[in-house]
Amino acid sequence: MKDWQPFWIDIKKILNEEWDPIGVSGVFDDEYDMYVLNVHSLLNKNAAKDEIVDMLLDLEGNRMGMTLTENSKTRAQIVAQSLLDLRRKYSAPTDGK
Repeated sequence: MKDWQPFWIDIKKILNEEWDPIGVSGVFDDEYDMYVLNVHSLLNKNAAKDEIVDMLLDLEGNRMGMTLTENSKTRAQIVAQSLLDLRRKYSAPTDGK
């Protein structure tokens, strides 16, 4: 992987802008920072999309105490794909390296 800091910033951006299950990203930009490490770890171990979806739903349902809905599941699927795309971006070889 390339430098970890931009990767973490991009994970944070996805969690805030695409996931945001409690709808506070416009107010608090650090609300989901505590989950970046969880996501980063899964992406680094090449987790499958289903594992990422399960983790997002667990965070939303168990850690945040929210009721999971079909919208939660759909959002988790979309966000998991964005995170996988991000992993590919940071895993791609760069020129001269």
